[in-house]
Amino acid sequence: MVRWMIQWFSSLKLTVWILTVLIAVFFLGAYLMPRYPEAHAGINSMPLLAWWSELGRGHLEINGWLPLSVLLLAVLTLNTLVCTIRSLRPGPSLWAHVTHLGFLLILLAHLVSAASGFKETGIVLVRGRAVEVPRLGVALKLNRIDYTPYPSGMPRDYSAEVTFVTPEGSFRKRLGPNRPAFYRGVPVYLKDFRLRPVPVALCEVAHDPGAWVALAGSIVFLLGALPLPFVTGKNRSRGN
Repeated sequence: MVRWMIQWFSSLKLTVWILTVLIAVFFLGAYLMPRYPEAHAGINSMPLLAWWSELGRGHLEINGWLPLSVLLLAVLTLNTLVCTIRSLRPGPSLWAHVTHLGFLLILLAHLVSAASGFKETGIVLVRGRAVEVPRLGVALKLNRIDYTPYPSGMPRDYSAEVTFVTPEGSFRKRLGPNRPAFYRGVPVYLKDFRLRPVPVALCEVAHDPGAWVALAGSIVFLLGALPLPFVTGKNRSRGN
């Protein structure tokens, strides 16, 4: 029984079937999410596991595709692990195992972010007023907004100078589009702004603790995948 389970979990046929079903489940989710937004409300504003525990499981008949996809990913992870361990040996095939490691790191990154990440949206800063951000343990105060328009009036560039009031003291940082300011490794983003009747900045805090793991996994995956075409061509030329 144990031998059969090991062979089953290391089967390439299982990999193909899991990926096929997983793609179908993702397509189902892509269809259901815009059709039933109330069942998926808040999914992007909190960690996935916390969202499922607090909100998601109340609409199981609609968003049951989500735990199903997590289950399929868990089986795919086990399939990758068993396949790698069974076939681990020095030689050209080692590069394939490096790609497996990168893939597993990327899955681990999503698990870490789903379990411990957070996002706080809708932080409205009005110039001169301090706004508490409990998840960061700081208060933010908008000092000024710098805005550079195109001749048509559309914004070419904009940024906001914000004071961070922390237990360690106060300091100023500048936020811009795709240029967040960091406090204790957590980024604060400038999402939008308004100049009249008073300057207002709309900010967002998004903590993704799995981001560095995902980056490492992507690099490892790429390092393992780059030599594979050359290794495969060499093996074919040798008749392997």
